[in-house]
Order: sequence, then C-alpha cells, then structure tokens
Amino acid sequence: MMMMRSDVASLFPTLVMKFSDVLSKEEIDRVFTTIKGEKAGDHEALIGAGVSSYNNGGGVSSFSRTDDVLSRLNIHEQIQQCLDEYCGVLHIRRVSFTNSWFNIQDVGSTLRMHHHPDSAISGALYIHADENSSPLCFENPNQLGVFQHWNPVSPSEYNCEFVAFQPRTAEMIVFPSWLRHGSMDRQNQTVDRTVISFNTEYKKEHLTK
Repeated sequence: MMMMRSDVASLFPTLVMKFSDVLSKEEIDRVFTTIKGEKAGDHEALIGAGVSSYNNGGGVSSFSRTDDVLSRLNIHEQIQQCLDEYCGVLHIRRVSFTNSWFNIQDVGSTLRMHHHPDSAISGALYIHADENSSPLCFENPNQLGVFQHWNPVSPSEYNCEFVAFQPRTAEMIVFPSWLRHGSMDRQNQTVDRTVISFNTEYKKEHLTK
C-alpha cells in the first residue's frame, strides 16, 4: 500500500512586523518629555478610569487628521525606514505618512477594538511601556473560526481568536490598517503608557522589489 501524503497550504497570511530599538534612549527621553508637555484631549478608543491629570477619561490623545507628530518630533526618518522594510517584505508600493498622534493611557484604562479606515498601513511606536502595560491584541480576521466555535484542543495559528503583543519601550508594531486591534478589555497597569500611532497612504512610484 502506498503511503498517503498531505500538504498544508497556509493561505493569505497577514503580515505584522515588530521592530526593536527603533529610537535611542536619548531620543525616547526627549520625545517622552515633549509629549508630556503637550495639550491633548479625549479619544473615543480610550476607555476606563485613569490616574492622570490630563483628563478624567483614563487616557489622552493628540489625534488629528492632519497632525504629524512624527515629523514634529523629528523621528520620521527612522519610522519611514521600518515602513520601507515592511513594504519590501510584502512586495507592495512604499507608503508615506498621512497623520500621526500620541496616546497616553493611565492605570486601569483599556483600548477599544478598532481599525484605521482610509489608511494602507498603520503602526504603533511605544515611547513608554513595560511588562505591566496592556497588550496590543490583533483580532483573527478569519471569522469562521471565531463564530463557528471550533473548540480547539490546543491553540494554534489557525484557531486562535486573537494574538497579543506585549509592548516595550522603543518597539514598534506595523500592521495592515484594516486589521482590528486593541487591548481585548485587558486593563493597562503602567502609569503613562505612551504610544505614537500613525496612518499612511501609498506613494506614487514603482513596485518595490
């Protein structure tokens, strides 16, 4: 009897990349000090009670559809280098920033699950985060597995509901903007958990090789 063979085809993988040591300690300290001194308001994705004096909503955000915090802080070139690498792995056109903003979360706050419309690729650069910070969780876009209750015997890349990244200072997570993300109701336990987020659009140039 012939031995039966099988092949696994992992179709349509979703690329999420983590970059470490994106900024030096001196740059991190400068950026953190600058951000702490800027005015900010509410963000609908930030929920929960907080301990900061910025507002009473558990976190603050500088979100603006036209603001570009990365350029104002003079750290856009390092971020662009990471984006170029991400696009190269995907073999897609390069992207450029459309806007960027900072979020500061207090102890007890959470980040609502959401996505970034009108953007190609998004990212989160962590200015202040540690092992007590709430994770960045990505929801499995394969809804069949989530809604049909596969009841997995053990977790795998095929049956998980979400994947969580534990943020660290000077790390950056880059992901497709349509991918839903948040903290999955996990409360932040770090004072001043600080992140710069950004959106992008495709550059009008040839495909990367």
